Amino acid sequence: MNEIITNMLERRSYRKYEKKQIPDDLLNQILEVALFAPNAGSGQRTKMLVCQNEEVNQTLGKFNKVAMPIRLGSKVNENQPSIIDNPDIQNAFYDAPTVITFFALKNFLYSKEDSAFMAENILLAAQSLGLGGCYVGRAKETFNNEYGKKLMEEWELIDCDPIGHVILGYPIGVSYPKPRKEKRIKIIK
Repeated sequence: MNEIITNMLERRSYRKYEKKQIPDDLLNQILEVALFAPNAGSGQRTKMLVCQNEEVNQTLGKFNKVAMPIRLGSKVNENQPSIIDNPDIQNAFYDAPTVITFFALKNFLYSKEDSAFMAENILLAAQSLGLGGCYVGRAKETFNNEYGKKLMEEWELIDCDPIGHVILGYPIGVSYPKPRKEKRIKIIK
Protein backbone atom coordinates (compact mmCIF):
# COMPACT_ATOMS: atom_id res chain seq x y z
CA MET A 1 0.00 0.00 0.00
CA ASN A 2 1.13 3.54 -0.58
CA GLU A 3 1.93 6.07 2.17
CA ILE A 4 -1.40 7.88 1.99
CA ILE A 5 -3.49 4.74 2.34
CA THR A 6 -1.28 3.47 5.16
CA ASN A 7 -1.70 6.81 6.98
CA MET A 8 -5.47 6.55 6.60
CA LEU A 9 -5.53 2.99 7.94
CA GLU A 10 -3.32 3.86 10.92
CA ARG A 11 -5.15 7.05 11.99
CA ARG A 12 -6.82 6.74 15.40
CA SER A 13 -8.75 9.00 17.74
CA TYR A 14 -6.80 10.15 20.80
CA ARG A 15 -8.22 11.59 24.03
CA LYS A 16 -5.02 11.78 26.14
CA TYR A 17 -2.44 14.46 25.40
CA GLU A 18 0.89 15.75 26.64
CA LYS A 19 0.88 19.26 28.10
CA LYS A 20 2.91 20.45 25.14
CA GLN A 21 1.70 22.82 22.44
CA ILE A 22 1.97 22.01 18.74
CA PRO A 23 4.76 24.04 17.06
CA ASP A 24 3.52 26.72 14.67
CA ASP A 25 5.19 25.16 11.63
CA LEU A 26 3.29 21.88 12.11
CA LEU A 27 0.03 23.67 12.90
CA ASN A 28 0.36 25.80 9.77
CA GLN A 29 0.85 22.70 7.59
CA ILE A 30 -2.26 21.13 9.11
CA LEU A 31 -4.36 24.26 8.61
CA GLU A 32 -3.20 24.62 5.02
CA VAL A 33 -4.36 21.12 4.06
CA ALA A 34 -7.73 21.92 5.68
CA LEU A 35 -8.11 24.86 3.30
CA PHE A 36 -7.68 22.47 0.36
CA ALA A 37 -10.47 20.12 1.47
CA PRO A 38 -13.34 19.58 -0.97
CA ASN A 39 -16.14 22.09 -0.49
CA ALA A 40 -19.50 22.69 -2.13
CA GLY A 41 -19.18 24.66 -5.35
CA SER A 42 -15.65 25.66 -4.33
CA GLY A 43 -17.31 28.36 -2.21
CA GLN A 44 -14.77 28.10 0.62
CA ARG A 45 -17.38 29.25 3.16
CA THR A 46 -16.31 27.34 6.27
CA LYS A 47 -14.14 29.20 8.78
CA MET A 48 -11.81 27.68 11.35
CA LEU A 49 -11.15 29.11 14.76
CA VAL A 50 -7.94 27.73 16.28
CA CYS A 51 -7.88 28.12 20.05
CA GLN A 52 -4.71 27.43 22.03
CA ASN A 53 -5.87 29.28 25.13
CA GLU A 54 -6.03 26.67 27.89
CA GLU A 55 -8.65 28.52 29.95
CA VAL A 56 -11.00 29.02 27.00
CA ASN A 57 -10.58 25.40 25.88
CA GLN A 58 -11.26 24.12 29.42
CA THR A 59 -14.43 26.21 29.71
CA LEU A 60 -15.77 25.28 26.27
CA GLY A 61 -14.83 21.63 26.89
CA LYS A 62 -16.99 21.65 30.04
CA PHE A 63 -19.95 23.12 28.12
CA ASN A 64 -19.43 20.45 25.47
CA LYS A 65 -19.50 17.68 28.08
CA VAL A 66 -22.78 18.94 29.53
CA ALA A 67 -24.30 18.75 26.02
CA MET A 68 -23.51 15.02 25.76
CA PRO A 69 -26.57 12.83 26.27
CA ILE A 70 -26.07 9.96 28.68
CA ARG A 71 -25.58 6.68 26.84
CA LEU A 72 -25.72 3.81 29.30
CA GLY A 73 -23.82 0.71 28.33
CA SER A 74 -21.78 2.43 25.61
CA LYS A 75 -18.08 1.76 25.38
CA VAL A 76 -15.87 3.82 23.09
CA ASN A 77 -12.24 3.00 23.90
CA GLU A 78 -10.64 1.52 27.01
CA ASN A 79 -7.16 2.90 26.21
CA GLN A 80 -8.38 6.37 25.21
CA PRO A 81 -11.58 6.76 27.24
CA SER A 82 -14.26 9.22 26.23
CA ILE A 83 -16.70 11.09 28.43
CA ILE A 84 -19.07 8.19 27.75
CA ASP A 85 -16.54 5.70 29.15
CA ASN A 86 -15.45 7.72 32.17
CA PRO A 87 -17.85 10.21 33.82
CA ASP A 88 -14.92 11.60 35.86
CA ILE A 89 -13.52 13.26 32.74
CA GLN A 90 -14.59 16.89 33.17
CA ASN A 91 -13.59 18.31 29.80
CA ALA A 92 -14.88 16.92 26.50
CA PHE A 93 -11.82 18.42 24.79
CA TYR A 94 -9.68 16.09 26.97
CA ASP A 95 -7.14 18.82 27.82
CA ALA A 96 -5.88 18.89 24.23
CA PRO A 97 -3.65 21.93 23.75
CA THR A 98 -5.24 22.90 20.42
CA VAL A 99 -8.95 22.98 19.60
CA ILE A 100 -10.10 23.84 16.08
CA THR A 101 -13.78 24.74 15.72
CA PHE A 102 -15.48 24.90 12.34
CA PHE A 103 -17.97 27.69 11.72
CA ALA A 104 -20.17 27.78 8.64
CA LEU A 105 -22.59 30.33 7.24
CA LYS A 106 -26.04 30.04 8.78
CA ASN A 107 -28.53 28.02 6.76
CA PHE A 108 -26.01 26.94 4.12
CA LEU A 109 -27.10 23.57 2.75
CA TYR A 110 -23.65 21.91 2.84
CA SER A 111 -22.17 23.36 6.03
CA LYS A 112 -21.77 20.00 7.75
CA GLU A 113 -20.23 18.32 4.73
CA ASP A 114 -17.73 21.12 4.09
CA SER A 115 -16.70 21.07 7.76
CA ALA A 116 -16.39 17.28 7.80
CA PHE A 117 -14.02 17.29 4.82
CA MET A 118 -11.83 19.90 6.53
CA ALA A 119 -11.83 17.89 9.76
CA GLU A 120 -10.78 14.70 7.98
CA ASN A 121 -7.91 16.49 6.22
CA ILE A 122 -6.78 17.88 9.58
CA LEU A 123 -6.89 14.48 11.29
CA LEU A 124 -4.98 12.78 8.49
CA ALA A 125 -2.36 15.54 8.34
CA ALA A 126 -1.92 15.39 12.12
CA GLN A 127 -1.41 11.62 11.96
CA SER A 128 1.22 11.99 9.26
CA LEU A 129 3.12 14.53 11.41
CA GLY A 130 3.19 12.37 14.54
CA LEU A 131 0.32 14.15 16.29
CA GLY A 132 -2.95 12.82 17.58
CA GLY A 133 -6.43 14.17 17.17
CA CYS A 134 -10.10 13.46 17.64
CA TYR A 135 -13.32 14.84 16.18
CA VAL A 136 -15.71 16.17 18.82
CA GLY A 137 -19.28 17.05 17.89
CA ARG A 138 -21.84 19.18 19.71
CA ALA A 139 -20.30 22.51 18.63
CA LYS A 140 -23.66 24.27 18.39
CA GLU A 141 -24.48 23.22 21.96
CA THR A 142 -20.99 24.21 23.15
CA PHE A 143 -21.59 27.81 22.10
CA ASN A 144 -25.30 27.95 23.03
CA ASN A 145 -24.74 29.91 26.26
CA GLU A 146 -23.75 33.43 27.24
CA TYR A 147 -20.03 32.58 27.35
CA GLY A 148 -20.07 30.99 23.90
CA LYS A 149 -22.19 33.73 22.34
CA LYS A 150 -19.85 36.38 23.77
CA LEU A 151 -16.83 34.59 22.27
CA MET A 152 -18.51 34.30 18.87
CA GLU A 153 -19.24 38.02 18.96
CA GLU A 154 -15.63 38.83 19.95
CA TRP A 155 -14.35 36.53 17.21
CA GLU A 156 -16.73 38.10 14.65
CA LEU A 157 -18.53 34.83 13.95
CA ILE A 158 -22.13 35.83 14.74
CA ASP A 159 -23.15 35.23 11.10
CA CYS A 160 -22.06 31.58 11.45
CA ASP A 161 -23.15 28.35 13.08
CA PRO A 162 -20.59 26.27 15.01
CA ILE A 163 -20.46 22.84 13.34
CA GLY A 164 -17.80 20.69 15.04
CA HIS A 165 -14.39 20.56 16.69
CA VAL A 166 -11.09 18.78 16.14
CA ILE A 167 -8.78 18.49 19.12
CA LEU A 168 -5.04 18.09 18.50
CA GLY A 169 -1.86 17.45 20.42
CA TYR A 170 0.91 15.01 21.17
CA PRO A 171 -0.87 11.79 22.13
CA ILE A 172 -0.23 9.81 25.29
CA GLY A 173 -0.68 6.07 25.06
CA VAL A 174 -2.09 3.93 22.32
CA SER A 175 -5.49 3.88 20.68
CA TYR A 176 -6.64 0.51 19.41
CA PRO A 177 -9.51 0.42 16.94
CA LYS A 178 -12.56 -1.70 17.42
CA PRO A 179 -12.75 -4.53 14.91
CA ARG A 180 -14.45 -3.35 11.74
CA LYS A 181 -18.01 -4.58 11.30
CA GLU A 182 -18.60 -6.91 8.41
CA LYS A 183 -21.43 -6.56 5.92
CA ARG A 184 -21.12 -2.80 5.59
CA ILE A 185 -20.21 -2.95 1.91
CA LYS A 186 -22.41 -4.16 -0.91
CA ILE A 187 -21.07 -4.18 -4.46
CA ILE A 188 -23.52 -4.29 -7.32
CA LYS A 189 -22.15 -4.95 -10.81
